[in-house]
Amino acid sequence: MRQLSFFYQLALAGWLFTNPSLAVAALPEVMFILDSSGSMAGKVDGEIKIDVAKKVMQEVVPEMPSEIAVGLTVYGHRRPGDCSDIEMVVTPGQADRQRILEQVNRMKPVGKTPLARSVLRVAGGLKLKDAETTIIVVSDGIDTCGGDPCKVVKELKKSGAKFVLHTVGLDVDPKAASQLQCMANEGAGKYFPADDAATLLEALKTLAIEVAGKTAAAQAEFVQAGSGLGKLRLRLPKNAETSLKQVQIVRKKDGQVVKEVTGVKDDSQHPLLSGDYRVRLSFAQPNFGDPTWAELGEITITKGQTRELVLGSISFDLPKEIDQAPWETGVNVDTVEVVNAGTDQAVATVHDNNNGYYNFKPKPVLPGLYDVRLIYATESPVATLVARNILVESGKDSVVPLNTGIRLTGNLGEVVGWDLFPCDQQAADEVEDGPQTIAPPPLLSVRNKPGAGGNRQIVGYTYLIPAGTYDLHAILQGMTEPLPVAEALVIESGTILEFDAGL
Repeated sequence: MRQLSFFYQLALAGWLFTNPSLAVAALPEVMFILDSSGSMAGKVDGEIKIDVAKKVMQEVVPEMPSEIAVGLTVYGHRRPGDCSDIEMVVTPGQADRQRILEQVNRMKPVGKTPLARSVLRVAGGLKLKDAETTIIVVSDGIDTCGGDPCKVVKELKKSGAKFVLHTVGLDVDPKAASQLQCMANEGAGKYFPADDAATLLEALKTLAIEVAGKTAAAQAEFVQAGSGLGKLRLRLPKNAETSLKQVQIVRKKDGQVVKEVTGVKDDSQHPLLSGDYRVRLSFAQPNFGDPTWAELGEITITKGQTRELVLGSISFDLPKEIDQAPWETGVNVDTVEVVNAGTDQAVATVHDNNNGYYNFKPKPVLPGLYDVRLIYATESPVATLVARNILVESGKDSVVPLNTGIRLTGNLGEVVGWDLFPCDQQAADEVEDGPQTIAPPPLLSVRNKPGAGGNRQIVGYTYLIPAGTYDLHAILQGMTEPLPVAEALVIESGTILEFDAGL
């Protein structure tokens, strides 16, 4: 590890010979994404793969210079068959290397391989970071959760996220090697094949040296940190401001709101003292409802400089036959949510409030990838995903078509509810994580509310969903278990399927 020490000394020298009244520029960070799926219980070169990964991490992590903020995300380590089993166990910025190693030692190979979702989870925290984050993915196989990690990395790069992504394939077959190579190519990084502990160690040491060099370079860049005025310029795509009630600028050190803007414009400038701030948006609600808040994140204002914050937006294309449908069969929306893809953290929330005026107005958000969810007004409401991985670019509006769905027709007098299940499309290559079949939850559960009856039965409203193939189960008055009424029901994109329940 002599090269690591060299970069450490270079960074230290840069620090000592710099004016102490100047502040260090934002330093690069590192996020490891480690595979703890069921296949990591297999062996490579006579050793269990998960043990190889643990041993190598125990050697690499302590040698990384303390200036480097290191984080750890693990997938497949807690629950079999669960593609949401992704955990950021240590966030970058924590200097305690021992905690990272303790978390590595706790890894158990039990679950799936959600590569795409793991990258999205990590990328969700990068949106306002000034420094580049190095993401290092160590995996022994392909994504087994239906994701396209290569496309996800490409779209994240297109959104402007500041990261470089490297991949390490631990004893992988050609198909997995191709996917990991593609991820690295799209992430402006490198792919390293590793066939044993020695080659895995060599790959991670090489990447650690590269990050150390970036850290040394960053420490040679300084900006004036003295007191004085700088500016925040906030820009939105046109018409995106119609969803907003307020913008708040909050001083980080004491939580004080230093500026509150109403009548938000699509281009505005705000003089501020040098320092760190949080920027918050509030979304207007109809019928005088309380606004909902979204945190954009933290920014640094520097004397004499203008910090630009350029948002994108998500708008919706709702066909007239849906938007202007009679109330007996209209869209039964209670809440519209835009969430970070991968983290499910809401960045825009609008409630219908028996009005719906703001439901489908453009929603300003930071550049990135997002999912759109609708919460329907049923007895036990749950969020239904209607659009996935929507790319939002800086200064641009992304249009989400909401033109696909289902509506039950026919004799619905005894129907008190229904469930819609996505058909199992599990790929054959998913067997690499072992037999982990778990019955998926319904995409959509509809239940009549007490007091809703006649022509206003909730079961007969229109429900927007993604195109796909589904099984439909009906719940009838007095029956103790659901009744399957349709199998492999195909709902095509751009179609509102009117399904006669035949009951």
